[in-house]
Amino acid sequence: MMKFNINTAKASRQRRNLLAAFMIFAATLTTGFLNPASAQTVPEVKSMVTNFANQVLYILASDKSVSQQKQQFGKIFLHNADMAAISKFTLGKFARRIETSQAKRLQKLLGNYIVQLFVVKLRGTQSEGLEVTSMTENKKNIDYLVKSVIKIRKVPGFSNSPIPVKWRIKRNDEGNLKLHDINIGGFWLAQEQRSSFVNLISRNNGKVSSLLDYLQKETQ
Repeated sequence: MMKFNINTAKASRQRRNLLAAFMIFAATLTTGFLNPASAQTVPEVKSMVTNFANQVLYILASDKSVSQQKQQFGKIFLHNADMAAISKFTLGKFARRIETSQAKRLQKLLGNYIVQLFVVKLRGTQSEGLEVTSMTENKKNIDYLVKSVIKIRKVPGFSNSPIPVKWRIKRNDEGNLKLHDINIGGFWLAQEQRSSFVNLISRNNGKVSSLLDYLQKETQ
C-alpha cells in the first residue's frame, strides 16, 4: 500500500496554486488588464446607468407628445452626458479648427440631435426596465464599460427579445460619472457620428460651420 507523504501533498497543492495563479495572470494579459469592476466601484456606476436608462425608458413609453418627450429626455441626457467630450470626439481631425463660440453651439445642437435619434428609435418601447449584466473597469476608478439589456414587456404579436445596450462611462475632472458613448444594435453612437461628421466636413472644404448648419436643419 502507498504511504501518504505530507511533503508530496504540500508540493502538489503548491503546484496547483501556482498553476491557478499563472492562469489568472495569463487571462489578465489577454484582456489587456481589464479588471472586473465588481471589485471596485460597482454600486455607483451601476446606479448611474440604471437610473438614467430607466428614467429615459419611462419617458419614451409614456403617451406624451414627441416634443414633450424630447424636452424631458433632453434634460436627463444632458445632465448625464459629457457633451463637451462627445462633441469634440465627433469632430475627429477637425477638432482643432473649431472656435469657442462654435464649440458651444455644437454641444447644444449635437445634444438635441442625439435626443431626437433616441426618441425616434425607441419611442413607444414598452420595457420592464434595464438590467446591468456585466461591468469592466478599463482604467481604475475612471473609465468603465457597462453591458446591459433592456427587458421588453411581452405584447401579443411582437417580439420581446431583450435589447443589448453597452455604455462607456468616464469620471470627469470633477469626479462625476458621465456618459461618453452608447451602443445599441451593435453601433457606438459617438463613433458613428464621428465618421459621418468628418465626412460631411471634408466634403465642405473642412468648414466646421457646414456641420453646424446640418445639425441646425436636422433638429428644427
